[in-house]
Amino acid sequence: MASREMVSRLFERPTASRGAERGTERGGERGYFRAGSLAGKPYGAERRRLEAEARLEAEEAETSESMGMDERMRRLHEAEARAAAALEQRIADAAAWAARAAAAMRAEAARAAEEQRTKYPDAAAAADRLYADAADAAAEVLEARYEREARQEAVQQEAEAAAAEHAAAAAEKELLALEARLQREATERSAARRAALEAAEAHVQQLRREAEMAAAAKLGVVYEPLVSARSERAILDEALRAQSGAPLDADARKQEATGADADTDAPLTKRPPSPHVVWERLRVTMWKAEKTGEEWLQEQLERGL
Repeated sequence: MASREMVSRLFERPTASRGAERGTERGGERGYFRAGSLAGKPYGAERRRLEAEARLEAEEAETSESMGMDERMRRLHEAEARAAAALEQRIADAAAWAARAAAAMRAEAARAAEEQRTKYPDAAAAADRLYADAADAAAEVLEARYEREARQEAVQQEAEAAAAEHAAAAAEKELLALEARLQREATERSAARRAALEAAEAHVQQLRREAEMAAAAKLGVVYEPLVSARSERAILDEALRAQSGAPLDADARKQEATGADADTDAPLTKRPPSPHVVWERLRVTMWKAEKTGEEWLQEQLERGL
């Protein structure tokens, strides 16, 4: 298209038509015959221009046919890029024009307002006062709203704090009541356990005394509630040694050899173990049975409690 325009400008020369000068059939539209068998056909420079354009179009057609798809796409992209750039430029120009117009309108409004202030100073002052009063009233309303919201928030916070304190006090009271109840139940269980143990011990002691008295009556010895001159541990050791066949201590050997009482050293007439030794061994056996019974009773009480 650029080549075609260049050719058109090249052939446009200010040369007058001879038909126009002579008033013949060629005088009319410049470069074209008006009448005759050649009416409507170009002549002269116009004919040469049209022929040149035809040649250029033929060359462009040949070029476009021989041109590959890549070249056509490249030209298409270039054309699209130029169109987009032109559109952006037009948008930027429009934005600049709008900004200038807005600035001009603001300046005109300011100038008109200044003229009104100058022309009507009282009205301008009244408008300023009215605007100031409205601004003060709005500020007061806003401040009152802020104060009201602050008071509401403070009241809400106090209510929340009071509710939290009440809940904490209730929880503390409930915890103290629970602790007191658990302590009371533990005390009651301990007292019941102690009473049961005391009753069991008393019953066991009574049974022990009765058994000891019955055994003493059968052996013909005097009943002694306590172990004379020896501890229960020594009696238990002696009984264990006697059951296992271990040698006795010096007092036991002396008593077995002489038949004398270990406490009184009184000689006896019989060589078999003295009734006192038999009695002590019986008491050891009963003591072991008593310990076993106490342990069993303790276990049963613990399971029951």
